[in-house]
Amino acid sequence: MTKINDDDPSGKRFEQFIEEFGNDARIGLQKVSEKGAEIAMESARRHLSAIRRSGKLNKYRTHHLDEDVQLFKKGQKYQIGGGKETGTLWHIVNDGTYRSIGYHFMEKIVEDINSRQDEMWEAGEKELEG
Repeated sequence: MTKINDDDPSGKRFEQFIEEFGNDARIGLQKVSEKGAEIAMESARRHLSAIRRSGKLNKYRTHHLDEDVQLFKKGQKYQIGGGKETGTLWHIVNDGTYRSIGYHFMEKIVEDINSRQDEMWEAGEKELEG
C-alpha cells in the first residue's frame, strides 16, 4: 500500500495514492467475494448431504443434490446452484410441495455466510498484507 509524501507540491503522489487505494480495495473485495463463495459451497454441500435420501436414483439422474453443487461466476458476482441434472430440483427441495415438506437449506446457507463474515473480511485483509 502506498503512503502519502507531503513534500510533493504537485499533488501527483496523492493522485497515485488514491489510484492505488482503489486498486487495493478492488483486490480486497474480490478476495472477500471468493471466500464468501467458498463458504457458500461448503455450506450447501453440508446441508444437502444432511438431507440426502438413501436408495437408488431414478434412471434420469446419476447425481445426488450434494454431489452436483456448482459455482458460477457472473461478472463480479458468484452464484451457487445445481448442475444440469439437479438444478431444477433445488427449489422443490428447499420450498417443498403440497406433498412434501421444504427443508429451507438456502436460508441456512445465508445464515452460515452471515455468521462467518469476519472470516471473509480477514481473507481480504490477508490478501492486501501479503
